Amino acid sequence: MEEKNNNLKIIAVSILAIVILCVIFVLLVFVKIFVDHTDKKNFNTDIVFVKGVIEYFVGDSNTAVDDFTFLIERNRHKVSSYEYRGKSEVKLGLYERAIDDFDSALLLRPTYAYIYKIRSYAKKANGDGSGAFLDYQIYLIKKRVKVNISHNSGISNFEQSKFNRYKINNVDFSLYMKDLQSKIKLNWHPPKADRSKRVVVLFKIDRLGNLKHIKLLKSSGSKSADNAAVSAVFKSNPFKHLPLGYVGNDIDIQFVFDYNVWKKVN
Repeated sequence: MEEKNNNLKIIAVSILAIVILCVIFVLLVFVKIFVDHTDKKNFNTDIVFVKGVIEYFVGDSNTAVDDFTFLIERNRHKVSSYEYRGKSEVKLGLYERAIDDFDSALLLRPTYAYIYKIRSYAKKANGDGSGAFLDYQIYLIKKRVKVNISHNSGISNFEQSKFNRYKINNVDFSLYMKDLQSKIKLNWHPPKADRSKRVVVLFKIDRLGNLKHIKLLKSSGSKSADNAAVSAVFKSNPFKHLPLGYVGNDIDIQFVFDYNVWKKVN
């Protein structure tokens, strides 16, 4: 009997939640209809923004683009307006325009990880596989999901990355990245140090696995630590051929080297 009452309570709460959501949706639709038939200049920009978001979610992408363009003309410093206009343009297949909007959003807020993720989808749809791959790596790094190896107090410790589940152009890079990380780890011999350090390296690999370019993106402040990271990549060359099915001629990889020093507590 008690179990039956609990089930009835769950059903009642579920129905109530659905009713509340329906009421909210109907109210939002009324807001949209009302604003549609009134000059937008007479409304607070927040109302126009809500209307644009509703249009984005219900698939009225053209009108959404118009509304977010209106908002951007009045305030060119609102990141969310560029974000939603870009997402609406992606739905319309206007990938280059969407990428421009995501670029503008990142100029205003470079730490906004999600923009790198959706820009990666736009670049992929626009045929820029390498750029999409790099953007997604930056997104994962900023979300603290790193393509990374670490070295703790002189004992090598390999951190497997969630990045390994990432696919590009429906090609699974998980085994490729696992092999690449393991190979670089074997060739990485960081110097002894009394404090933790981080080095970030960007490098390009062509279809045949050859290293074509390498650049130090972030120095650790120690020349020997920087050189050890760069040297690990050079010594790992050549890498495996890029996975079959990947359509790009090369790929950019941003790699993080962490050297962690754990001090003893007396």
